Amino acid sequence: MPSRCCSHCYCVREKCRCPTRDSHKYAPSRELTRGAAWKRLRLSYLAAYPLCAMCLEQDIIKAATDVHHIIKPGASYDLLYDWDNLQSLCHECHSVLTAKGE
Repeated sequence: MPSRCCSHCYCVREKCRCPTRDSHKYAPSRELTRGAAWKRLRLSYLAAYPLCAMCLEQDIIKAATDVHHIIKPGASYDLLYDWDNLQSLCHECHSVLTAKGE
């Protein structure tokens, strides 16, 4: 399957017709987190750490649904699959961190 160029027009990169084509920021790490290896790691991590780490810091017990990279991996496979660079979070806490750009 060809990789997609952007989330604006969901075009195939080589055939992009979006008026903002030159401003597209291609994020390879996003594609990597959709692969089978990431999905297996994510499920394993959630099984090992089923509670939201941020909620636990506030003495709240809430199930984790998302796995967050503490340091953004970019295109680095090392950080992407590094168990020590992961954190289990509930969807609300993960949304807060994502909105802050963390």
